[in-house]
Amino acid sequence: MVVTMEHHKDKDPKKKQDSFKPPQAVAAAAKRGLALREKFGRGGTAVGVARARDLANRKSLPLETIARMVSFFARHAVNAEAEGSESRGFWADNSNPSAGWIAWLLWGGDPGKKWAEGIWERNKKSISKYMTADDVILVDSAFDLLSF
Repeated sequence: MVVTMEHHKDKDPKKKQDSFKPPQAVAAAAKRGLALREKFGRGGTAVGVARARDLANRKSLPLETIARMVSFFARHAVNAEAEGSESRGFWADNSNPSAGWIAWLLWGGDPGKKWAEGIWERNKKSISKYMTADDVILVDSAFDLLSF
């Protein structure tokens, strides 16, 4: 799968950070997550729903948000290994999805993970302008955990 990236400088001179427009595949995953959350009444937090709305609408996101996406995927990748059940649902099962699967989709799913990690790798040095050194180290460490 080819993941495209649209990148542009924010037109507001007061905002000096780069922003990145989510590709269509990321938007589609977020829309699916929102639909599954509505149907099954589980998965994700208010932050995850807000992220899904931005992704679904292909709203350009700042590097700080991209870093938060990388951190989310690093923390929740273990959910794919969790054993599901009829009552709790299953990973990647659209007829009975787990809350973890829905949350994963809200953040852009596998396409979102790949897109955010690619942006992070290319821009992690400049992200320190918008985050503290501890935040950059935390996200970078989380990304390293995924790179095995």
